[in-house]
Parts: sequence; C-alpha cells; structure tokens
Amino acid sequence: MLYNQIIQKIQKKEFSPVYFLCGEENYFIDKIYEALDNNVLRESEKGFNYDVLYAPEIKLGQVIAAARGYPMMAEKRLVIVKELQRAKKDDLEILTPYLEKPVPTTVLVLIYKDKKLPDGRSKFMKALKNSAVFFESKALYEKDVILYIQQMVSDKQFQIDSDALQIIVQYLGTNLQLIESELKKIFIYLNAKNLNKITKEIVFEFVNIDKDFNVFQLIDALGLKDVNNAHLIIDQMSKNFKEQPPLMLIPQIYKFYLQLGMLKQSNKNNEKEIAEFLKINPYFATKYKLALQKYSISKIKQNLLHLLNADLSLKGIHSTRMGEVHIMKTLIINLLSQ
Repeated sequence: MLYNQIIQKIQKKEFSPVYFLCGEENYFIDKIYEALDNNVLRESEKGFNYDVLYAPEIKLGQVIAAARGYPMMAEKRLVIVKELQRAKKDDLEILTPYLEKPVPTTVLVLIYKDKKLPDGRSKFMKALKNSAVFFESKALYEKDVILYIQQMVSDKQFQIDSDALQIIVQYLGTNLQLIESELKKIFIYLNAKNLNKITKEIVFEFVNIDKDFNVFQLIDALGLKDVNNAHLIIDQMSKNFKEQPPLMLIPQIYKFYLQLGMLKQSNKNNEKEIAEFLKINPYFATKYKLALQKYSISKIKQNLLHLLNADLSLKGIHSTRMGEVHIMKTLIINLLSQ
C-alpha cells in the first residue's frame, strides 16, 4: 500500500490489525507511526491500552501477550514494536501464529528499520504479506525529494521558486526530516510576513547558507567553464572554510564530474534523457547539458584525478607544503585548464 493511502485510512480511523513498516528511509516510517499514535487512541485511553516495546530488550512472546490483551474502556489496543530489525531472524517466527490470526481489537505496529528485509520465503514474511499493511520505505532519489518538497509547500498553500528548490536539495540532500524542519521555520516566517512564495533569499536566510558564495554556485561556474567567476567564488569561499570545509566541498564537485562522465559515455544529451539517467528533476538537467558541451571525456577523467589528488593532499596522505586555501585554488586552476 502506498504511503498516502495508509495515512488517509488512518485519518479516517480505518485501522488494520497489523502494520509492518520497514526500509531505509525513516521519514515515512516515522510519519505513519506518528499518525497511528495520534489516531488509534485518545490520550485518556493510553494508560491501559498502549504498549511500546523494543525488540532487543524483550522476548517476542511478550509482543504476542500484549497484542492478545483486550482493550479496557476503549475500542482498541495499540502495541508498537520498535527496533525489530535487531531481533534474531529465527525469533521472528515466534510472531507467525499471531500474524496468521491477529486480534481485531489490537493494532500491532512492527517497525523494522533496515534496508535488508527478512527472507521473503519465511513463514513470518508470508504471514505478514497476507495479513498486514506492508509498507517498505525505500531510499529516495533527488527527483523524489523535489516532489515531496513541492508537495509540502503546496499543502501549506505556498509556492517555491526553482532556485530556492535547487538550493534546498543541494544543501540538505535527501534528508526529509531535516528538510521538513527547515521548511517549518520558513512557513512561520511567510505567515508572519503575509508572503506566499519561498525565494532563494528566504532559503539562504533560514537554512543558514552563505547567499553569495557556496558550492553549488562553484559547480555551476565550473560547468560553464566560467573562469573568472569560479576563481572569484573559491577566493571568497576560502575566507570562510570553517563553515564550508574543503573536505566537504570536494565530494560534491567530484559527484558532478562523475555524473558528467557517465552522461558523456552514455550519449545522453537532452534534458529529458539526462534527468531520467541521473534520476534528478528536469530543473537541474540544464546545467549538465551545458557542461557536456564544454568538457571532453578525457578532460572529465583528468578532473576526477585532480579531485582525488586534492582530497589526498587535504587529508595529509599526499605530502605537500600547500595549505588548504592554496590546494583549493590550485584545484580550480587544474579543473578549468585545457
């Protein structure tokens, strides 16, 4: 079942007897858990009908005992089992008889936060898939995160500029919990100021990003082979390397050239193909298209080596008398050389 469908049913008080929430992306697992926590029972009913158990600390037989209890002065019992991925795989079979015949007045929530699931051929997994709401929260791609940001913003009746969207993804990555936290601050500001659009200026102010000089602007300048702007940006960034350490910058630049090389070798050169190949939003495909026109495959490979060498120098693995500022300025010269 899809995330939105599960949330809608919970909000309508249409509960299933068992939920199995699993996968790598904690954000959606936590959201479903919070929805169940807020909707199955009233606060006044939780005293006798609410159990939160941790798999490493209890025997799974205790889960069955809690789940088979009858509700007291309430319609439901809510039993939540966290850290189930830390239970022994063989012990999971203890839950199978209950899963095959769950108690209808209990909502049992099994939380299994791990990318590797139990053996799908086991009786435990077969019983889960037959009787439970089975939700796997998979790791997100950049394009998925963009869609969720747009949805979060739209749900609050706001709009967001494409530049602001790019900055959020560039700096916060795929961490939806962090993104949501930052957006909440912005929403409060927009409401207070009676504004309806998130701009890059607002993002820079509230997400604490240097509004003039940052790595995504440096990457854009490198992609365009804009020599003057690239040197200006790294010169200014070097004055504040405590906030943006070079060892944090190099992986992002390396990722850009690595993706550029993959595109070059696969002959992907229009925005749609680029977006699909890199699994990014079409918003961001244009900079790759422009960079493909500026760089040959041999220069891209050379630049990847320059980045690796700079990384090793910054870590002290390659002996050098240069400080980090000199290393980074030399790196930019090398990346833009013919």
